[in-house]
Amino acid sequence: KQWYQRRVRGGECFELHDGKYKYKMCPFDQCTQDGTNIGKWEGWEKDGKGNVNYGVMLYSRGAGCWQGPNRSTRVEVKCGSKNEIVSAEEPAKCEYAYVFKTPAACTKVQEEHEIHDEL
Repeated sequence: KQWYQRRVRGGECFELHDGKYKYKMCPFDQCTQDGTNIGKWEGWEKDGKGNVNYGVMLYSRGAGCWQGPNRSTRVEVKCGSKNEIVSAEEPAKCEYAYVFKTPAACTKVQEEHEIHDEL
């Protein structure tokens, strides 16, 4: 978490407008859809052995769904030349999935490849 927080300024939020909804993520804080809380920072995803996967951020305990669970968001973190949400969807009722690209997730080799691809 510390390496990531150094690369993404505290309090900084990112938005994606898909034409229908406005999705927002404030890393290590919360995610929203049109102002509705769809998850508060829970932590990094862990595998069955308890090993941390720094490629997936989990947000839970969001607003309750009518006849459903509280909303939650799984954010897949990928290497990118800038901080941005590149996709957002609701694969299951009240369960959201974002893909967030950031230089903080890049290795030196990935950074060079990603920047080259965008040119």
